[in-house]
Amino acid sequence: MSYPRSPSYYSRSVHRLNLEENFSEFRVAVMSEQLKFLVGELNREPFSKGLNLIVFDSLSGEGLLQILSDVLAEVDSRNRVDIREEAPEDTVLRVLGMLRVLKFKPPVEIAEGFREGLLEGHKGVIYPVLEWLLRRIPDLKKRAYLAKFLVKVEVRSEFLADQDVAELYEQVLYM
Repeated sequence: MSYPRSPSYYSRSVHRLNLEENFSEFRVAVMSEQLKFLVGELNREPFSKGLNLIVFDSLSGEGLLQILSDVLAEVDSRNRVDIREEAPEDTVLRVLGMLRVLKFKPPVEIAEGFREGLLEGHKGVIYPVLEWLLRRIPDLKKRAYLAKFLVKVEVRSEFLADQDVAELYEQVLYM
């Protein structure tokens, strides 16, 4: 035997549906603006990709990863790689390493499957990364350049046995 539901139950359900529809419309609008921004930036110098919205949105995962790699190469030339000649896992490790140096923090919505999303070239992962990079290229170039000099230097233990080397190493650590 089922009991009829109260009118407030139905109004809450309708309200919930309206919220979900509005959120979905908002997400589509944000995604559309994101796509326009990405295509606009990728068509400018130094990338000059000659893309339109339809072509960009229909790129394969490998194509998106190559564009991500190209953008990272603009930030730091050590990332200038044709990903077809690189193992997928190596590509992901290189990209993750560079994003770590650049202090990229994945948005909460994509943080859980971030590595897998990169590996697969998933749009929901690549688009936010590209947007973050393209909005900050001049600052990221400086960060990448300085990172070469700010990396912690590892000194083997046999060298640290020398008192002078050990003191200098300790000074460098606490700069």
